[in-house]
Amino acid sequence: MSSRRSPAWSRDFRLHFAARLFSVLGAQCTYVAVPIVSLLLLPPAQAALVTASSYLSTLAVGVPAGMLADRLPRRSIMIGAESVQAAAMLGLVLALAGGSPSLPVLCVLSFVNGSMFAVFGAASAAAVPDLVDRTALTGALSAMQARDAVLGVIAPLLGAALVGVAAWLPFAVAAATFTIATLLLARIGRPLAPPPDAADGAAAAPRRWTHGFRSIIASPVLRGVVAGQMLLSFVLTGTFFTMMAVLAQDRAVLGAGALTALMGLGVLAGSAIARGAAGRLSPRSAVLAQAALWTLCLVALAVSPTLLVMIPAITLMWVIVPTARVSLEAWIADHVPSGRRGRLQSVRGVLNAVASPLGPTACGVLLASGAPVAFAALALAAGIAGVAVLVCGSGRSRRTGAADASAPSPAAAAGAAGGAGGPGPAGPRRGP
Repeated sequence: MSSRRSPAWSRDFRLHFAARLFSVLGAQCTYVAVPIVSLLLLPPAQAALVTASSYLSTLAVGVPAGMLADRLPRRSIMIGAESVQAAAMLGLVLALAGGSPSLPVLCVLSFVNGSMFAVFGAASAAAVPDLVDRTALTGALSAMQARDAVLGVIAPLLGAALVGVAAWLPFAVAAATFTIATLLLARIGRPLAPPPDAADGAAAAPRRWTHGFRSIIASPVLRGVVAGQMLLSFVLTGTFFTMMAVLAQDRAVLGAGALTALMGLGVLAGSAIARGAAGRLSPRSAVLAQAALWTLCLVALAVSPTLLVMIPAITLMWVIVPTARVSLEAWIADHVPSGRRGRLQSVRGVLNAVASPLGPTACGVLLASGAPVAFAALALAAGIAGVAVLVCGSGRSRRTGAADASAPSPAAAAGAAGGAGGPGPAGPRRGP
């Protein structure tokens, strides 16, 4: 029997993988460059508004982005989003080259850039399961986690270095990477249009817009996992802020940079583990393991908030993250119909965006009592996240007026009905 190449690395998937690489590269460069350039040009209070506008964009467009991803061809959405990002970055380059851009100009361009990244992300996440054979999806998702981890280490350093050469340079690089991503996406052969959903089409408009929230409420798995991940987002940002505060007090600038790099290295190591671990752990088990490991690491930091403890703690905390992410993404591919994935993915992003800023805010208050107190509170929050997974994930599935989100998607059901290797739209798929 002749061997055939894994569909995970088919032409369309490779193009999407490369496009996402260039998109994340540009986004990570601007993530660091925007606050630095803003602080160089504006007073701190105004510079904070520029950075805040980028975060607010996720809250503003998250739900509409998911709705678009479930109604229109996802390839067209991704191409449009990358094109707008490239234009926004080019506009920022021209504004910086012409002098000092005003606060409204910087805020608008930052908001547009963040909004389009959210739009791209919703369409991209929803499209991946349709580009990959189900038997190869876990490996493909792990490879994507590894790619993003490498970029998370390299791109921020590149963005900061480019600002040192010229304030406009990182945005010119970002405009180029977004343009390359656009060209790569345009070469994907399939439009990646979501299939029509009869139940969704018959629903009233408000119900279609809130389907992502209702899908989470209806599914015990999603209820528990999303509740746990929201709390862990709070813990993550609070932990990073507290570590930076401790190192800043000790003037350990190099230590701060090392910790940032170790986060990326932890994800990279975890990506290698995720390929096997995510296939053995359910999403609930993976998030419970994440909450337990984070609790132990934060207890250690509460006892000894030193750099020697921070280095292994932050690395271990990030090693488990890819397994939790890949396990959930694979579960969504099996149990959520393609025409509803965009809204579900965007709502997850919105909920995490709500929780993330609260971590540094709470820790900023707790640090007045000392770093051990802040780390102890974060350890408690991580433990509560584990409890939330169990409590919120208990009970039976509820109906949302559409198909039950915890039931297998039609493609997964088709694969199960056809026996081992039963073909679905994207090749063989696994039953629940």
